[in-house]
Amino acid sequence: MKLISLCASGTGRITKHSDTITKMNNGIEYYCVEVTSKDGIQYGIQVFGGEAIALYNITMKIIQDTTNMDDHKVLSLSL
Repeated sequence: MKLISLCASGTGRITKHSDTITKMNNGIEYYCVEVTSKDGIQYGIQVFGGEAIALYNITMKIIQDTTNMDDHKVLSLSL
């Protein structure tokens, strides 16, 4: 799965995310992100296990890389 495939480069932004990975009662990790495209369409990405860790790392990298920008634009990073 590629995060960039949800919206064209520079036309989307991360609008909701968690600062932590959730560990469910069964021990499996869970993480979700909301990405909103320039035209207002919202996409929810929900992943479990190793994919949760990977999505969390990519999300934090995007947010860190865009801290000095006006919003969290989706860069050419992929999962």
